[in-house]
Amino acid sequence: MGFTGGVTFNMYNEPLLDRRLPAIIKYAREHLPSSYIYLNTNGDYLTLELWSKLRANGLDYANVSQYDGKINDNIQQMLSKIDGRERRRLYAHVFCVGAINNRGGLVSTKGKVPLRKYCNRPFEQLSVTYEGKVIICCNDYLAQVVIGDIAEDSIKDLWESDIFKRYRRELLAGKRARLDLCKSCDA
Repeated sequence: MGFTGGVTFNMYNEPLLDRRLPAIIKYAREHLPSSYIYLNTNGDYLTLELWSKLRANGLDYANVSQYDGKINDNIQQMLSKIDGRERRRLYAHVFCVGAINNRGGLVSTKGKVPLRKYCNRPFEQLSVTYEGKVIICCNDYLAQVVIGDIAEDSIKDLWESDIFKRYRRELLAGKRARLDLCKSCDA
């Protein structure tokens, strides 16, 4: 397909808990050589050794969100041991709790729904659960809107499915209230 977009291995999980991750990244890099492979992680299991292995296997970037109000000692030590060029590949920051969205209505926030604004996710993302279900959005934790199964359908067919087309059309028109999941989302 010549895919040149981003590939990430996280969705309501900690990707570093999967010991297969370096091999999965290597596989993705071999099959998608022009893609941008990145991680979102809390960094709790990140070591310099694992970082080196992930990078050698094709990881481009890692976003490390720390939730304890500070950058933990492990991440600080790692950052002090890698050179400046490599540091640009590893971004560590303290997560701002005020920036969280309601995850498709799953989490209580002060956001008002339904929004009447555009959302780019169904235009730019293909979210796949650990079971291989393709869902409408990365905020669909409960898999309420299933497009299909990655093991049974081609990526092209899933991307061009009637469900995706309907969601894109309604979102472009600012009509989230007509869409399951989107009508409860404040992102």
